[in-house]
Amino acid sequence: MKPILSVTCLLFLITLASAQVQQPSVVLDTLHPSNVFGYFIFEDGQGYQLAGRNLDGDLAIESLDANFVSTRQSIRPFSPRFGLTGAILLPGEKIFCTGFETRNYPLEYRGSVVKIERGVVRWRSVSKWDSVWNDSYGSALDSTGHVILAGLLHGPGVRNRAATLSKFTDAGGLEWSKSYTDFDPFPNITSAWRGWDVEVRSDNRYMLFAYTISDSMPFGLALLEVDDSGNMQDTTFLGENGEWALGMSMDQNDNTFLFSHDYFGRGRYRILNVRKLSPQGRLLWEEEVSYKNPQDSILSAALVRGRATNDGGCVLLFRASSLIPSDTTSQLESDIFIAKLGPNGDTQWEIALVDSGGQSPFDIIQLKDGGYVISGAYSRFPDGQFAYFVKLSDDGTTVSTEKFQELPLQVSIGPNPFKDETSVRFQLQQAAPVSVQLTDFTGRQLYQETYPGTPGKNQLNLSVPNLAAGTYLLKLVSSQASWQGKVVKR
Repeated sequence: MKPILSVTCLLFLITLASAQVQQPSVVLDTLHPSNVFGYFIFEDGQGYQLAGRNLDGDLAIESLDANFVSTRQSIRPFSPRFGLTGAILLPGEKIFCTGFETRNYPLEYRGSVVKIERGVVRWRSVSKWDSVWNDSYGSALDSTGHVILAGLLHGPGVRNRAATLSKFTDAGGLEWSKSYTDFDPFPNITSAWRGWDVEVRSDNRYMLFAYTISDSMPFGLALLEVDDSGNMQDTTFLGENGEWALGMSMDQNDNTFLFSHDYFGRGRYRILNVRKLSPQGRLLWEEEVSYKNPQDSILSAALVRGRATNDGGCVLLFRASSLIPSDTTSQLESDIFIAKLGPNGDTQWEIALVDSGGQSPFDIIQLKDGGYVISGAYSRFPDGQFAYFVKLSDDGTTVSTEKFQELPLQVSIGPNPFKDETSVRFQLQQAAPVSVQLTDFTGRQLYQETYPGTPGKNQLNLSVPNLAAGTYLLKLVSSQASWQGKVVKR
């Protein structure tokens, strides 16, 4: 079973119905240097691992200590461009980043896996299809160390769209890619099945969560059981309710949680549906989850992540946005909502993290001590953008919040391109040591020096006469801020 849920953060809107929520006081005021937005966060022995992107949209991997301070970064501006939709953590700071690469955008997509170890890219592999479009969404790791990708295969005509799985070895080889259409229970309806997420049971059977589209409308859900050779063994259909699949998660007993929402909604609300299935595919319970904020404002909400928890229940992370801009800014207000469901589907607690800025939560994980950590991005004019982390206790009480300012340093480099040396100029608000680091695009460090920074304008000479010609990443890090950019040596 994989250690995380890997599924694209979805922006499907759900209008919030009434619920009683706690509203803890949240202050985002602890600054640390960071330029990585963590789409996926993991707990490890030293602190945390992040997989996400920087402001340029490049793939970014970051190691954090227990206080959320960065200890290592690796930025990968891939070509063709890599779209991150999932990540899987292995021991030894190894991460499989899964998603798709784009060639001739927007016409050609390929499911893709990148293996990164301690910030260094070991390999990158793609799925092979005759179709020009193979989106990849969910991913999982099986008991033999193979990476499994779930996705959608596009071909000419609706009938040639199918749910897919691809299996990659630990060394990056593609073992097989399979598509699934024969299970369709609606032969008289023109529909297209989409594989959305995948989990692996303890017996190494792959559980593929899929939904079908007919005339651009969602039509039905299915859970496919597939063996380790890619052959479909069983299918569980979940009705014709007009629902979008949002994701899935599996607990330590192989019970599966499926998350979906009504396309049309019931009444005036759009409802999140949570289903818990036994390892044999039997429906154990189904619950509807909906919200309204404490001030009774009209909100729309997106389920960002749903995860199974250690007690046999699940935790749900939402981003909620007001439909009406505030009086002081043209930006829409946004809040974070978290709900904890118990093993039998009962709501154990709900909280709202309310703030006047724009919050974009990306991921939530349960920690070894039973608490939770949320990673996300935060923006408020004129302060700028921040990566932030919220730590919760096991009952949903806010323990701490860390905010990481995004790229506040004003840096100029010249000349660039340069031959042997160049000048780096920057400003600091207070005196602080500044670490200057030069790396290649695999994350390998080629130069590092610490300079005593002074308040106001600073200038230093970067001299690397023995460095080979090429394009490199230059990073400046201080206790106040950080900056990263590209330099070219001729």
